[in-house]
Amino acid sequence: MTAIMYFMLEPTEYTFNLLHILFGSYPPEIFLEIILRVTIILMYTYIAFKVLGKRAAGEMRNADAILVIALGSAVGDALFYPSIPLIVSLTVVTAVIVIDVCYNYLTKYNRFFKYNLSESPTLIVKNGEMMKENIRKVKLNHNDVRMLLRLEGIEYLEEVNKAYLEPSGKISVFKNATFDKTTSILP
Repeated sequence: MTAIMYFMLEPTEYTFNLLHILFGSYPPEIFLEIILRVTIILMYTYIAFKVLGKRAAGEMRNADAILVIALGSAVGDALFYPSIPLIVSLTVVTAVIVIDVCYNYLTKYNRFFKYNLSESPTLIVKNGEMMKENIRKVKLNHNDVRMLLRLEGIEYLEEVNKAYLEPSGKISVFKNATFDKTTSILP
């Protein structure tokens, strides 16, 4: 309602104020709160994507999907709500980018973060047999694995030497040169 009322001002009631457009009437402490909010929301969302499993983000890594969502929200709010000063959205966007750069740096160069936060391929089929424990860890079931294999042109489970579920949600399949045609995965 306030956004509608803002645009319904009489022309004589409106004055252009660049400082108000950029900074609004917020106290300086708001920017610390924004950075804290962004950090908490990004971490929470990252954990949520980890819980949902690799297929949650589709083509993107989980961290990339979170980044797109966060940036879209920050930019959208600044464009849509005149009551939100641009500096608030700029602070959010900057904080999201800085956190993403730090995340990428830590998962690349720090051993603890590399093994606990980075996403890596998961072996789901080995020598024609489904790796039940690994399939459960990535929150898939046997029907999901069969579907992914069929999408790669696999007709028999024994045809697969190794298959990995990639962080993007796609599957990488390495075939056996020879195999027994016993376990068809066709519906």
